[in-house]
Amino acid sequence: MNAVNRKQLGRSAAVILALMALSACNPAPSKVAMPEVNDETCKVSSIKALPDQMRTPFADKCFTRPSSFGQASKAKTW
Repeated sequence: MNAVNRKQLGRSAAVILALMALSACNPAPSKVAMPEVNDETCKVSSIKALPDQMRTPFADKCFTRPSSFGQASKAKTW
């Protein structure tokens, strides 16, 4: 091997080792399961009690769930 290939190999190995070290430092994924979406868990106080990374996705599910709130009992014809 010539000197250029050895330098390239050394740099590649250093980059690979650095990436491996950085990936090992990532925090463990959350073990908390997302609660069931229902009237009780979709209250503001329940949503505030959730961990930060889970709060927004859960609130989105609460907002988009089908419910009887605001639906007319009979469709109006104009």
